[in-house]
Amino acid sequence: MMEDKGPRVADYFVVAGMTSASKPLEEEIQFNDNCHKLAKPKTPITDVAVIVKSLGEEVPQGYTCVETTQTGLSADLNNGSLMGPQIFLCYKRGRDKPPLTDLGVLYEWKERLKHGCQIIQTTPYGRPAIISGGTSSQRIYITYRRAPENTAQNSLAVTDICIIVPSKGETPPHTFCRVDKNLNSSMWGSAVYLCYKKSLAKTNT
Repeated sequence: MMEDKGPRVADYFVVAGMTSASKPLEEEIQFNDNCHKLAKPKTPITDVAVIVKSLGEEVPQGYTCVETTQTGLSADLNNGSLMGPQIFLCYKRGRDKPPLTDLGVLYEWKERLKHGCQIIQTTPYGRPAIISGGTSSQRIYITYRRAPENTAQNSLAVTDICIIVPSKGETPPHTFCRVDKNLNSSMWGSAVYLCYKKSLAKTNT
């Protein structure tokens, strides 16, 4: 028979703390650089632009060009088109203005621009920013919606952009939204889709 010692506060106890040989946690854990960067909150995207690389247009200062897809393919919005210009999407991060809250694609010949959205009509160099392969008369534009000036800090904002080519086995990355409108209207080449990720603006402050 076990001896009754009465009620006990605990069966075990541990001693927690650092010894003279202990290292800070950040030194103890080895992060993969790429994974560590992905874990950091990203500054919201405030501007997007379209450039025509085949006409010599360069990435505007302060912008990042989406040059490749997630698997390393060319992110040319006229991917594989025989006659179409090489068109790429660029974006800029910042906190000097309200961030973008949505991105879209406008088929000008069959629909109207949604309320509150803006069209990227020209490149930073003044050329038409039409996303259409070859001599297509069906004009396609990239659109965006910007948050109002008095937006709450916990609202959603666009924090990442990518391009995918589904025929090559590509799918939207986890938590990304796909704009279900093919950007490549050419009879040749692959279908190209715009994807973007939204995160709470508060987490990026």
